[in-house]
Parts: sequence; structure tokens; C-alpha cells
Amino acid sequence: MASGGENTRYFITKSVNFEGLKTCTKTGIWACSDRTQPPQPKDVLTSAYHQGNIILIFSVNNQHGWHGYAKMTSPPGSVDNQENIAENLTRECDLTVPETSNTKCSSNVHVQLTKWHRFTVKWITVFFPTFGEQCLPFSKTAHLQTDPGVDSPVNKARNIQEISQNTGVELCTLIDNHMKTLTEKQAKKAELVLAKAPPAFYDVDKPENIEAVWEGLVKKVSHMGEVLLACAFGSQRYNLHTEDSDMDMFVVYAAPAVTVLGFNPPQQTIKNKETENSDYTIHEVHHYLELILNGDPRCIETLFLHPSAIYYCSDRWRDFCKLKNNFLKKNCMEKYLRDACGAKGTRYIEKVKSQNVDPSSDIATPKLCKMFYIVTRLLQNAREVAFGEELQVYRHDNSPNHKLLMATRRGEKTYSEMQAEVDRLLGEIEEKRPFVEERDSNTQELVEKWLLNLRYESLKQDLDK
Repeated sequence: MASGGENTRYFITKSVNFEGLKTCTKTGIWACSDRTQPPQPKDVLTSAYHQGNIILIFSVNNQHGWHGYAKMTSPPGSVDNQENIAENLTRECDLTVPETSNTKCSSNVHVQLTKWHRFTVKWITVFFPTFGEQCLPFSKTAHLQTDPGVDSPVNKARNIQEISQNTGVELCTLIDNHMKTLTEKQAKKAELVLAKAPPAFYDVDKPENIEAVWEGLVKKVSHMGEVLLACAFGSQRYNLHTEDSDMDMFVVYAAPAVTVLGFNPPQQTIKNKETENSDYTIHEVHHYLELILNGDPRCIETLFLHPSAIYYCSDRWRDFCKLKNNFLKKNCMEKYLRDACGAKGTRYIEKVKSQNVDPSSDIATPKLCKMFYIVTRLLQNAREVAFGEELQVYRHDNSPNHKLLMATRRGEKTYSEMQAEVDRLLGEIEEKRPFVEERDSNTQELVEKWLLNLRYESLKQDLDK
């Protein structure tokens, strides 16, 4: 909550659009530009900053409310103007608002496109991103004046206009109270959703003994049908785990044929809920095979596992693994590439990099290192498919790929080094990409034959009972 100390002053801050506010919440950087006439916002804020604390109270034009408040932590001009922050997102509105206006950007708004004076802020209370574009409505602050005893509604205050300390404290308190109300409503809604949710398929209080967790999950799945495979699904699968890594579990089972043919078909996929302590994904074999035929890398990888990643596998599954090389085709490579280069891959890396306070720095944040680690792993496997090589799911400790990925994960590589490795892999894949084979129809026939034989054996056993 904002302090009402003697050395604290309060200023209204206007954002021309919501994107500007979003950018500020992510970067902690705001800006002001020069007006056509003094006093200049830079001079006003600089003078106030050197005299004590400054609280900036934010409002977005045409939103008719208050979106939060932040403490100014450096004077205007303290942040390099070459920072990669889109000016169209952080434009300052120099508002001279008439009495009849409700702080709307109109012909009365003069937007300067000249020199920007950037500075840092530390958010104290802000509704974004938890509550999106929600804000404290102007209707809740209609009684507040910029100065007590003066007919000057705070709702109509100009950009970088100082308001009295009493008004500032009350406005910040109202913002805090509104945040508390929204938070309580959100918590109650979450409780209702949780209360209505079906019980977890499999949950344990404290999964300390991983062997017991595996045993319990496999036993639970076996009540639904024949367990074909239980294996690691995460960094353990790739031998890239650390002491802090979670154990993700992957299970494939075959429901009884009578269940498949009956009026209550089996659930094709079961996943843990966010509230559960265990992470697991369970596929009925029909859906599992569909995913494999469609080139799903995570399912195809289960056919190339190292023994250390397998908790249990049946003879039927071992028999199916004989077909594994039939699935290293173009659709598998393309899905590896889609994951590596999509919204959660290289595009996300570019977005995070552009939002860094110092995008020119070659030092990568832990978040970027983890993203590069994931992208590089995906591209390593995509390259193997492109070159017609055996899929190396498990990276042995002394292998170059393992050393590279672990160094990337630990943050031992610079941004340039990690980007160069990604570019190298992409370049090699692109050279082979046009020549990668499509999956032939014979593969689907072989898979279908294996599945039908599995169902036949199951049905035969049920009928013989």
C-alpha cells in the first residue's frame, strides 16, 4: 500500500492505450515526452524525485478507471533511449481535459513523438495481468478532488498532474481495496470450480518414494485394462534431469475389447489436474496409435526409449516397437519443427528477448536458457529424422548433445552461442527437409493389424470366461 509519509507525492499518469500499460508492467519502464509549453513533465518529475518518494497512479484512456499505482525508482532520462520498447505502446498523452470530458483521448490530446525520457518504476498494485483490463471504475472515485476544497475532479486530472497527498492516499487505498475484492471473488470462484470437479484419477500426498508412486499408478490403470507401457515423460526420458526435476509419468493401456465395443467406451486420455502432486498422462492404445501415425514426437519417442526410462513394458508393446523406424517420417520431423519454432519456441524466445531491460546484452536470463534448452533438444531430434538417423531420445552423459544441452540449461552459454546452435541445426534441417520421406499407407495397415490382433485376443479372453 502507498505510504502517506511527508516526503511522498502523488501524480496521475495517463496511458494512451492498454498496450502501453502492459508493456510497463512487464519491463518496469515508463516514459514521458516534452510538451509544447512548460512546465515539462521531465522537469516536474525530476524535481519531485529528488525531494522524496513519488507514486504514479495509472489510468488508461477510454477505460474509465484506475489500473494501479507504482513507485518511481529513477528520474526521467535514466534509462537509455535505445531500449527496445515500442514507442507506440508507451506514448504519453499530454492531456488538457475540459470540464465536460471524461479523460477521453480526442482533439484535446497532444501526443509528442519527440524525445522520450524513460525511467524505471516498481509496481505496488496493478490489476494486470491477473485481472486483465479490469480497473477501479471512475464511478468509485467521483467524489475525489485533485485538491481538497477545489472543484477539480481527480477523474479529469491531466497526465503528470500532481494531486494532494490526502487524495493520493485515498485513491491508492481504493485501488488496494478493489484488488482485494477481485482477489476474494476469484478465490471463491476457484473454490466452486474445485468443489464441482470430479475426483482426481490418481493423487498422492507427498510423492517421496517414486517407486511406490509408479507402482500405485500402474495398479490403478490396470483396473481399466492391460497396461502396455509405463515410462518417463519429461527430462528423465532424455537423461537431462536435475535434482529439482519433477517425475512426469506416461502410461499406455489397452481397454478390454468388450468395453471398446460397448455403450461406455473408455476414456482416451487422462491427465493429472494442476492441484495434484503427481504429473501423469495416460492414453488408451487406440488414441496412442493415432498420435503415432500423425507423427506425434512424444509418442514416437516411446519406441526408442533407454531401459532406464521404462518402469514397465509388456511383450505386446515390445512387439509393436519392431515397427518404430516406420514412423520417423516427414510428419514427425515437421511436428518437431513446429514445437521448436512455434509460439512456445523460437518465437517466444524472440518475444522474451525483446522485453528484456537490456536487449543488447549477450547474457541470457534463466528463462531464456530454459527455452533454448528445450528448442535445441527438439531440433536435435528433428535433425536426426531429417538425416534418416536413429532417434536418440536418451542422451548419454558423455555425448556432445548431452553436454551441450546441460550447459545450456545451467546458463553456461551466452545468448549468441545458443542462438548460433539453433541456427546451425535449422540450417542443416532445411537442407534435408525436401527429401524426407512421407509415411506410406503400408505403415497404417501394419499398425491396424497389430491393434486388431490385440483387440481380438482381448475379446477372445472375455468370451471364454
